[in-house]
Amino acid sequence: MANQPENKRPAKEPGIIGKIFSFIGKIIGILLASLLLSIVFEWIGITWFWPEQGYRHSQEMMMAEMGWFESHFTESLLHSSPVQLAQLTLSEVNNWLFIKTGISAWLSQADGGIFGHYARAYLESIMYVTLTFCIRVMIIVFTLPLFMLSALVGLTDGLVRRDLRRFGRGYESSFIYHNAKRTVLPIMFIAWAIYLSIPFSLHPNWILLPAAGLFGLAISIVSGSFKKYL
Repeated sequence: MANQPENKRPAKEPGIIGKIFSFIGKIIGILLASLLLSIVFEWIGITWFWPEQGYRHSQEMMMAEMGWFESHFTESLLHSSPVQLAQLTLSEVNNWLFIKTGISAWLSQADGGIFGHYARAYLESIMYVTLTFCIRVMIIVFTLPLFMLSALVGLTDGLVRRDLRRFGRGYESSFIYHNAKRTVLPIMFIAWAIYLSIPFSLHPNWILLPAAGLFGLAISIVSGSFKKYL
C-alpha cells in the first residue's frame, strides 16, 4: 500500500512586528553592503584608474557631495537645519572612527617611503569614502518625502483606475498585480545601493528622481490592478 503524503502545514506569515524587523534588517544589510562595495570600488580605482590622485579622489568626491547637500537641503520637513545636522554628524563620525582610534594620527606620519605612501592612499580613502557614504545616507533620508509624495500620487492614480475598472468591464490580472508588487521595494533599495556605492560624484537627482518616479509608477500599477471585489 502506497504511503499517503503527509499533510504539510502552510508556512505562517510573519506578523506586523516581524515584517518591521525584516524591513529594518534589509535596510541595514543594504547600507553595510553598499559601504563595503564603495570602499572596494575606491581601492580598485586607486590601483588601476586614478593612482596619481590616490586618496584625494575620495576627498574631492566627499567635498562635491557635501557641496550638493549644502546647496539643496537648506530647509527640510524632517529637520530645521539639515546642513548643521550633516556637519555635526560628519564631525562625530570622524571623531569616533578615525581620531579616537588613532588612525588619523598614524596617517599624518605615513608619508615616508613607498609603503607609507600607498598605505596612506588606501587607508585614508576609507575615511573619505565613509564620510561620503554618511553624506549620501543623509541625502537619501532627506529625500524620503519625495518618495512618499510619489507613492501618494501613484496610490491615488491607481485607486482611480481601479474604481473605473470596478464599475466597468475592465480586465483584472492577478499576474500584473503580483509582479508589480514584487518590484516596489526593490526599485527603492536598488536605487539606494547604486547611489551609495558609485565611486564617483554624481548629482543625486540623476538617480533618486527617476527612482522616485518608478516607485510611484509601481505603486500605481499595484493599486490599479488590485482585485475589483474584496
